Amino acid sequence: MVYVDVVIVAHSNEAEWQKFKADHTNEAILDRIVVVKVPYNLRLSEEVKIYQKIIRNSDFRAHVRRTRSRSPRCSRSSRASSRTRSATS
Repeated sequence: MVYVDVVIVAHSNEAEWQKFKADHTNEAILDRIVVVKVPYNLRLSEEVKIYQKIIRNSDFRAHVRRTRSRSPRCSRSSRASSRTRSATS
């Protein structure tokens, strides 16, 4: 017999997860799944607070430079896509 300790991290949207759970052929694997629901942040300011709290409570003692987006309405995905476009131009 082979003993294996493995962690698999996956993500799914709620509809697909419910569909997967409802399929009786997944019964064996469902017994081995531990669901950890992680809320999705829609506000960058809230996400920054989370990381600041994690860093403040950790042993990490390096200086972290704060940056500010040029436009407060600019989303992370649009900034990333504009960087990609400028890098390929």
